[in-house]
Amino acid sequence: MEKRLTRSDYLFIFVFIFMLVAAVGAFFYGVQIGRHEMQTQYAKLHPGDDAVKKQPSAYEQQVLVSFYHTIYSPFREFQNKWSADMEAIAAPDATTDVKSLLKGLQRLANEKYSAIQHITLPQNSPLLLDAQTGYMKSLRLFASGADRLLEKQADDGIKWADAVRNDSYITEAKRFALHSQLQFYDAIVLWNETVDPTLTPVDAKSGLSLNLWEKLNLNEKNRYLAAWLSENMVFANFYPQDLAIDIDDMIAKGNAKKMRLSTVDDIAATLVNSAGVRAGDFNNGKAKYYRNERLPQLPFFID
Repeated sequence: MEKRLTRSDYLFIFVFIFMLVAAVGAFFYGVQIGRHEMQTQYAKLHPGDDAVKKQPSAYEQQVLVSFYHTIYSPFREFQNKWSADMEAIAAPDATTDVKSLLKGLQRLANEKYSAIQHITLPQNSPLLLDAQTGYMKSLRLFASGADRLLEKQADDGIKWADAVRNDSYITEAKRFALHSQLQFYDAIVLWNETVDPTLTPVDAKSGLSLNLWEKLNLNEKNRYLAAWLSENMVFANFYPQDLAIDIDDMIAKGNAKKMRLSTVDDIAATLVNSAGVRAGDFNNGKAKYYRNERLPQLPFFID
């Protein structure tokens, strides 16, 4: 006759099964905790991995907008003040306090340098990183050039203007600034290529024909003119797009043909040398020529 299990036997079996289940659960819980700790330790050893994943593409719109507001615009504020003060210095007005203007420009250059210096840009945007460095060098040279000019003596505005024009520090400052502007417009074209896969960049070299100019979109025209301004050391307060729309206007009205100007470079030189380009020309005429143009949402395109 079989012996029946007692209450103590059932209790023992129940406790055994409970402990077995608990042990298995504790094992898998420990595995999960261990995996989490390993991931945490890996993240500490490789902090850049997540940053790379979250990092925006090199020249997407938010990167361009950030560069515009934190670097390009502050420098343009200095550039506009420089241009206005240089006009005042060159004007035949005996009441102009040239040294006071130079001190103000020196102070402003140092202020803008400090503002730009601490801006952090994505490491995968080399054009903008180089442009930031170039603008900083430019501002340093403008400040140093103004300081050197304060030691000079001149009888009138024309001599002061010549002294500014011939100062090697000022010349290099302009060179750095214009090259940095070109890099910004290069970055805009790269943005354009990412949002328009059908865009086929045109190899627009010096001496661009009018026929090839017509095939370029506005971003490519602006890059070409930024390069032209840099090569010809045209440090003015207008934007490349202001010059672009004035070139379009000359071609559309037939004035370029009448003047026998066969290249974009010739038209650009004619407009610049005759003071035919002004800041704001683009915004005054963009509805006529570029109503449906694909442009990044940067203030100088939409103001």
